[in-house]
Amino acid sequence: MNIVFIGYRCSGKTIVGREIAQRLNRLFVDVDDLLESEAGRFIEDLVKEQGWDCFRELEKKVIAGISGRDGLVIATGGGAVTNEENVRLLREKGFIIWLKAGPEILKQRMGRDQSEGKKRPSLTGQDPVAEIKMMLNQRAPLYEQASDLVVDTGRWSISETVEKIMTMIPPG
Repeated sequence: MNIVFIGYRCSGKTIVGREIAQRLNRLFVDVDDLLESEAGRFIEDLVKEQGWDCFRELEKKVIAGISGRDGLVIATGGGAVTNEENVRLLREKGFIIWLKAGPEILKQRMGRDQSEGKKRPSLTGQDPVAEIKMMLNQRAPLYEQASDLVVDTGRWSISETVEKIMTMIPPG
């Protein structure tokens, strides 16, 4: 069984996923990192040069490639749930955890990422908070439908979030 993290940008999928993988002595796979490696460029550049449709197709290919494996901890991209095939594949061998946080917290975390040099291309070209609210409204039902467990990362520290998840994931 894989442990799969879904959720919006900066919800904690990578940092929590890495810690869970370490605790469980499992391989951690970040779909966005794998995608960048396969594309040979950063997501921001890929989207700028070839658009979001190209990105989503490559994301689908990466998810298809890893979802058949077993015993992984996987952090998906925030929009992976917008493709039903991605969700179906991840669910086949995965326990899916939706990490969520409110728009203001997500904006703060994105700002911190930007200051550390991690760029995230705009999804809509809108103000960041307006974009977050709009995208959360669109994606929340998809996250909810896909998830086996929901954890609000805005309520706890990283270590508290990890502890909470460790008590709730099924064995194996």
